Amino acid sequence: LPDDKILPTIANFHGVSGRMEEVGKVKGKDIYVDYAHNPAGVETVLKEFKKLFGDFTTVITVSSESGYVGDIDIFNSVLKFSKFIVPASVASQKIAVEKLRENPKLNDRIFLNHVDDFVKTGTLGASKEEVRDGLIKALNLDCEMVIAIGEAATKFKSIIFELVSYLFLFYIMVVLVFLEYLVLLKLLNNSRFSRFKIYNHIATTNIQIFLIKVK
Repeated sequence: LPDDKILPTIANFHGVSGRMEEVGKVKGKDIYVDYAHNPAGVETVLKEFKKLFGDFTTVITVSSESGYVGDIDIFNSVLKFSKFIVPASVASQKIAVEKLRENPKLNDRIFLNHVDDFVKTGTLGASKEEVRDGLIKALNLDCEMVIAIGEAATKFKSIIFELVSYLFLFYIMVVLVFLEYLVLLKLLNNSRFSRFKIYNHIATTNIQIFLIKVK
């Protein structure tokens, strides 16, 4: 085939779904997912990410088919290449507990709150809720790049779009409340309105925004 046929096709090729796939940007951070779920695959993917992007946070949703030995190898690769690690699968959470017990200094890199009780099915090592919790935790870390690895990361990647929607809704609510504050401040000077009612309305609005943010 001539170059004029090949080059446009290459230029428009965005990669294979689930393989080093850029899914979206949340809070200024780029989020990728990759299906890698065995020790060799995880090491290869993270090694390339390190070359391309430098520092990144890895969310582990993997539970190795090789069992404990595979989970250890995967975690060691993540520890080798990642700036921060967020264990989202039960298997990686258990390994994280061991690593932190052996070396408490890793508390600055491994972020673990608890160990879940999800029972894996095949290579699906984490539930949708665990993937969501892991991504939210990763987004709060001081790193501009996030990669979630494992079958669960690719299966539940729609969570990233949900996070974008929630963030957008929150910003809209903040703008609306700011505008409402301006109106209410003007009303405070009007004797026809009760200051108590206005303050009560402001408090109620703040509670609604808080609930949206928490959700």
